Amino acid sequence: FGPKRLAIEIINYQKKKLKNYLVNKQELATKKIIFQLCTIKDIREFLYIRNQKQNRMVSSDPNHIISWPEHVMWWTNDKIKKYNVIRNNSNVGYFWIKMLTDRKGSFVVTGWFLNNNQKDKLMIANEICKLQYQEVKKFYKNLTWVITVKKDNDFLNRLNLKFGFKNPAKLSKERALRIFSSSTSKFNVM
Repeated sequence: FGPKRLAIEIINYQKKKLKNYLVNKQELATKKIIFQLCTIKDIREFLYIRNQKQNRMVSSDPNHIISWPEHVMWWTNDKIKKYNVIRNNSNVGYFWIKMLTDRKGSFVVTGWFLNNNQKDKLMIANEICKLQYQEVKKFYKNLTWVITVKKDNDFLNRLNLKFGFKNPAKLSKERALRIFSSSTSKFNVM
């Protein structure tokens, strides 16, 4: 009966392996990250997550906690598109896109941040950058896109280079300094 028992073991092993494969595939499918435009119901959570210490530490003014009135003024600006990033019906972060105009023409600035309770932050950050990149390219095709990143944030600097950001022209640097009120000694402009 040895060969028969061996054949049964092999069949059971294959069935178990297939079952595990299907479970893993289902888990991967449920981890898909999607985004949608924010609605008014997102206003408080957006502010709460934006003011989390870890998110403030990478902003141009880490000590500034955004007040409710300041946030409402920003939120009601119709030139800013705000997006909710979702995985498994749960918020994992937000991103925003804003078109600005100065004497030299129009350009785009963006920002994003994660909910601090995420486990796989690097993967989510990469996905948010992809989603944001797709939206900017879809709606603002021929505009200059200006961002700032702290110089010591190696991950984000590499990630932005991966998405095609380059060293800025003089005009982009001037715009970034004016918009983000940040010093070029602490921030890379791209």
